[in-house]
Amino acid sequence: MRATKKLQQFALIVAAAALCPTMAHAEETWPCEVVLCSANPKGPTALKECEEPMRKAWKAWSKGKKIPSCKRKDASGGNGGELSANEGALQEKPAEPDKNCPFTYYATRNQYRYCLYTGVQEQWIDGKLWGRIWYGGPTAQPYIEQLVEDPNNPRPPQAIVSDWPAMKADIEAKAAAAAQAYKAWEAAENDALLAMGKAALAAHQATTYAQELASLEASLPGQIAGAIAYANARDAAESAFQPKLQAAEAAAKKPGATAADIAAYNQAKSEALTLYYLKQGAINQVTNLQTQQAQLPQMHQQAQQLATIAAQAQAVADQKKAFAQARKSEADAADAAAQPLPRYFSTEA
Repeated sequence: MRATKKLQQFALIVAAAALCPTMAHAEETWPCEVVLCSANPKGPTALKECEEPMRKAWKAWSKGKKIPSCKRKDASGGNGGELSANEGALQEKPAEPDKNCPFTYYATRNQYRYCLYTGVQEQWIDGKLWGRIWYGGPTAQPYIEQLVEDPNNPRPPQAIVSDWPAMKADIEAKAAAAAQAYKAWEAAENDALLAMGKAALAAHQATTYAQELASLEASLPGQIAGAIAYANARDAAESAFQPKLQAAEAAAKKPGATAADIAAYNQAKSEALTLYYLKQGAINQVTNLQTQQAQLPQMHQQAQQLATIAAQAQAVADQKKAFAQARKSEADAADAAAQPLPRYFSTEA
């Protein structure tokens, strides 16, 4: 019943166009004619009047373009609204890779899922989904997905069906290569960061040692001179104390020596021992400083070795950094090659 009613509507449109050409031009009515012809259960081109609008529809689809909405005219020539889905309208929807897209693939190093097309027009006939026209593909050629066989309107062969596996394999192989290239870059980058850390530590050690050596070398002459002067003073103090020690010893050992004489002698021995240790400490300080001065050439060699190690570590870090940068460039190039396929965005009929 619905199909008969739609064909009657179509006949009225055709008749109105014939009787009053100024009211409805072909470019205004043909989308409605396509809708009504598509509703014919015998096939969209079963009626002779449907051949021309359907030919125009297929020509548009072959260019990757979609059919405009059907805008009906009322009796006065005004806008009568669009035909609904139940009246055979073409419903437009976005192409969703995770839902309705028949040709999905992943691309880029992140391997996101994409759809080959941008959108779809669903063909509903008497409340039943008859087929889909996918548009916006990279070659501007639509893909006709026929869900209900129509022997009166066979679909032409579509190259995308045979070409798609190779296209999909190529772009996904590039995406996998890009993902692998970024893993290689990340590993190289981590290796370079580790090498740069080692180089920074080696440079810090070499610089610190060189600064300490320079400071020691500059201060040693003065320290040695001061230590010698102090040692001489300690020696002089010890020598000057010897007569006092000898007198205290004689008083403590003479017949009739008192307890005070013995205590004074013990105190003098303690002071003499202190003076002796002070002198020996000063002498040892001089010896230590002179030993350091004698070791300066060897310390300079050590500083040079540390500087060489730091330079080598920096060279390794620079090399690994350059290697990581090269891997980054390769990864970026691989990702550029793995970008989603270009799509066709024209919506003109």
